[in-house]
Formats: sequence, C-alpha cells, structure tokens
Amino acid sequence: MYHDIRSFYQSGSGSLNALAYADNWRNEAMADYYGELFEDYIENGLSEDEAAVSLLAALDETLRKDYGFTAAADQETKKETASDSRNDRFFPTADITRIEIEDTAHDVLLLPGRGGCLELQYDEEDAQNYVVEQKGSVLHIYFQPKKEEKRNFSFLFFHMSMSSDEPLRLFFPSNGFRPEINIKTMSGDIQTSVPLGAANLFTMSGDILFRGEAESLRVSSTSGDVRFEGQAQSLEFKTTSGDIRLIGSAAIPTCFIRTTSGDLHLQHMQSEELDISTVSGDIYFTQCDAADFSIKSVSGDIQGFFLQPHTFSATSTSGDVSVPPSDPSGTPVTLYTVSGDIQIRTNS
Repeated sequence: MYHDIRSFYQSGSGSLNALAYADNWRNEAMADYYGELFEDYIENGLSEDEAAVSLLAALDETLRKDYGFTAAADQETKKETASDSRNDRFFPTADITRIEIEDTAHDVLLLPGRGGCLELQYDEEDAQNYVVEQKGSVLHIYFQPKKEEKRNFSFLFFHMSMSSDEPLRLFFPSNGFRPEINIKTMSGDIQTSVPLGAANLFTMSGDILFRGEAESLRVSSTSGDVRFEGQAQSLEFKTTSGDIRLIGSAAIPTCFIRTTSGDLHLQHMQSEELDISTVSGDIYFTQCDAADFSIKSVSGDIQGFFLQPHTFSATSTSGDVSVPPSDPSGTPVTLYTVSGDIQIRTNS
C-alpha cells in the first residue's frame, strides 16, 4: 500500500521517477498540494493506479517543467496516461471470474499489465459503440454500433468505415488473476500472452496467436490461421481453411485437432492423447510423441518424425507409405489417408 504520492512515485519508473527525484522535491508546497490531490482520489474510491492516471493528467506544464520532465519523459507520460484518443477503464479483479468479448474487425489483445487492476483500453472514437458492463462476476465487453447508424449502413460496412482500426486491449495484473474468457470476432485477430482459466477463442477470418497459459483452450476459426506457443492442460482446435501451427514448450495431456483444408504443423508436442483429423490439409510434425497418437486424412500427406519407437498402423489407399519397422514395446500409432502419402521417421 502506498501511503502517499511520494512513495508511489518512488516505486515507479521512467517519467514517474521524474516527479519523485527531480530537484529532491524542493518545491514542498506544490508537492504537498498534489500529494493531497492524490489522497483525495484514493478516498473517492479510485485505485492507486487510477489515481496516478488522474493525477498525471492534472499536472500543468509549469509543474512538469519545474520537476525536470524531458521531452522523452513527457512523451512516456502521455503513453502511460489516457491520451485524448484513448479510452481507459479499470476493474478490480477480486469479483471477476469470467470475461466475455464480442467484436467485429478490431483486434483483441490480452497483455501483461503493471498495475493491480484489470485495464481495458480502446480508441475514444469507438467509445460510443462499446458496451462494457459487469454483471455479477462476469465482465461483458461488446462492440455494438448504434441502432440508428445500423439502419443507414450494413453492420460490417458501418464498422469498417466508421470505427477506428485501433485494437481492443486488456492489460492483466500480475496478481494470479486467471479468469475464464470467451472471445468472438469476425475479422479481428486475437492475441494473448497472459495466464487464463478456461479459454474459448473464435474468429471467422482473423488470425489467432496464443502465447500464454490456460487450463483448457478451445480455438475455432473459419479461414484465419492459428499459432500456439503456450501451455495448456487440454487443447481443441477446429479450422476450415486456416493453417494451424503448434509449438510445444511443456507436456499437454490431451490435444484434439480438426481441419478441413488447412495445413497442420506440430513441433515438440508431448501429449498423452494426440488426435488429428483433416480432409485435404497436409500434416507435418517434428519431434512429437504421445501415448495415444492418431492421424487421419482424406487426401492430405502425412510427414513426421517421432522421438520414440512405436507400433505403427499406417494405411493409404492410393498413396505411398514409408514407416520404420514397428517396435512391440512402443505405443501404438494410427496413420490413415485415402490418397495422400505417408512418410515417417523415428529417432532410433
């Protein structure tokens, strides 16, 4: 807990330190004035981070110069505070267990934050079209153009022509906050690099990049590409024509992947159960293994490299099949394609 504005700023960095250390707080009267203002913000219910944002916005140019702000530090302060073109909102995380996000063409970014609250950030130009409300333990964030504007434009055309291209950002505090989250977009990308509970991500044509952690992760995309570089207890991916690339960094107990025509690339995937099915997409895997490994394709090729010997069951109706000799002590692997080729190697 920060007892006054000085201890708060002394804990900060960059332009925040400029206020704490410049001239050794020689202007005590001004320091006391802004210190009292900071305390007033706290007493009125703002968090310390929200109070800091409000206070920095209130600093006049004279005080900035008096406390030694450089052009670079001043620019940093503008980034740290809400600028005229940005809308920032803060939410305590103690009462939030789930987040629901629905958007159209905006990218949705889940990023690590520095404060103790969940920070929502979007362009001021889009503020009138975002509905943000907390119902019980669920935080809802919806992009909904005004009804009168929707009558004059189609929904998608209105969004593309009348809203900004700035992403929707959520900054997560580093206090163990791991909510369940559901995100749906039409063409916006989804990117996350924070710890989550159960995560459900859906987009029609946007790409998905997952670099965080999740208790479970379900991803669905029509034509967007999917890239996974994180950790999860279970994975379920479904795409129509988008490509899928999975790069494992830790063992994932269960992994189910379904794609129609998108290609699939797996690297360093370790799993108890790995089940892959595609219609016409090709499947490539390197240094992957699972106790229960099944790959099926109608017309796509299957090429891969296993870490351990296995007992292979490989079948292709009209394609070529090349697999190592089966090892009776190895776990079973099922490989099936109708017209595609199968080429498998092992580390032995």
